[in-house]
Amino acid sequence: MAGGRHMAHADRQDSQVQGAPQEGIAKRGWVKMAVSVVASIVATVAAAGLLFAGLLPFPDNPILGASVGRIAAGLVVTIIFVLLGGRSWLKITGSGLAYTFKRAWMLLLIGAVPGGFTIFQTAMRGGIPEDFLPNLALVVLLCIGIGLLEECIFRGIELNGLLAGLSGWRLGVLASVVLSSILFGWTHIGAGNVTDATSAVQAALKIMQSTMFGIVLCETCMHARELGSAVLFHALNDFLMMSVTMGLQGNTAASSYTNTDLSTAVYVVYGIMIAVSLWPTIQALRRLWSEHQVDHGAFME
Repeated sequence: MAGGRHMAHADRQDSQVQGAPQEGIAKRGWVKMAVSVVASIVATVAAAGLLFAGLLPFPDNPILGASVGRIAAGLVVTIIFVLLGGRSWLKITGSGLAYTFKRAWMLLLIGAVPGGFTIFQTAMRGGIPEDFLPNLALVVLLCIGIGLLEECIFRGIELNGLLAGLSGWRLGVLASVVLSSILFGWTHIGAGNVTDATSAVQAALKIMQSTMFGIVLCETCMHARELGSAVLFHALNDFLMMSVTMGLQGNTAASSYTNTDLSTAVYVVYGIMIAVSLWPTIQALRRLWSEHQVDHGAFME
């Protein structure tokens, strides 16, 4: 009987010893999440300022100005990400790149198909302008800047900040992924893009499509434990989607995601985008549910 009481007392001591580190991890995670929320706001404001500042020295070349602004903003956000504890994710590996493209390659069709169609239309109407290739080189720089900036904010600071505080349980992991992806989708639509019911529906569709894109890249980042592959994939996706139109026009006007003059065509395009994104998104959510039951993210490693 005395031996039984001794064993029960020992069990309670063991559970208290095991519980203390868990409580410490949870408390540290909530602190990291709170700091990350503040940091993401600071990073977004700083990025907005640098995006505007980048345009000032290049009034006659908006693509170059946008590129400089985004790369500068991306570097600032990267520094913030490192200071928060995300250094371990700042890498790119062959295995991570292969996994990212294996899981997300279908998303590239979203940009490749309309890009090819635009080139065909332009060639048939009047040929490719002489400044197309120089503009295209600038668009490469622009897309790298976009990939670096957006991935460091959303898959870097915001995803890992949420994971630090919420990922002690399976639904918390999914909540972190979905919430950071919705924020990513929401930032693609500005208040000025929504002027009536038609543009509001188009904006909602764009947010949905971008959210699905974000979910897929969240899963690849968490699996590979790196951000570099997502940056390259994001840059390539944007290049396929925007490069042709921007290269032909020589400006950044192609970044608008609503068009009330072509409402039916825009609905069809977004419908196709969402349909193409559906299967990779379902796969990503299934893997997150089964493989990442508890994932505290880069800030807690």
